[in-house]
Amino acid sequence: MTAVRLPELPFALEPFGPDGEWAYGDGVLTGSAGAKQDRFVPPGGDALEPATDAPRLLGAAPEGDFQLIARVKVGFAAAFDAGVLYLHVGEREWAKLCLELSPELPTVCTVVTRGQSDDVNSAVVEGDSCWLRLSRTGGAFA
Repeated sequence: MTAVRLPELPFALEPFGPDGEWAYGDGVLTGSAGAKQDRFVPPGGDALEPATDAPRLLGAAPEGDFQLIARVKVGFAAAFDAGVLYLHVGEREWAKLCLELSPELPTVCTVVTRGQSDDVNSAVVEGDSCWLRLSRTGGAFA
């Protein structure tokens, strides 16, 4: 698949990983992942295999401070299904802001990976969608 261009973004998005069946129309970007596709490096040593095969779209962040705000809607079918805003730094360094079925209730959660992944559940969400925001101020991401 070629790059995805959204009029709302000042940069193109390039597909990485397995085919996400990406489509864009009427201001809505949709995609899907297969069963057990994820980006997660389990804490607890090298004996556990990392899951690093989730479909994703990556683009170069603009210079300076910015915010990426999106209404994320997930067609929950199984525990840990998620819609994600993803920040890629390196092969074993990334962060995810997720709306995830964790494991029975839709929940906003974050995953920060610096060699190993560390995740935390936050607010429970009613329904299958919520607004998520990824920001950079100076050298800090939130």
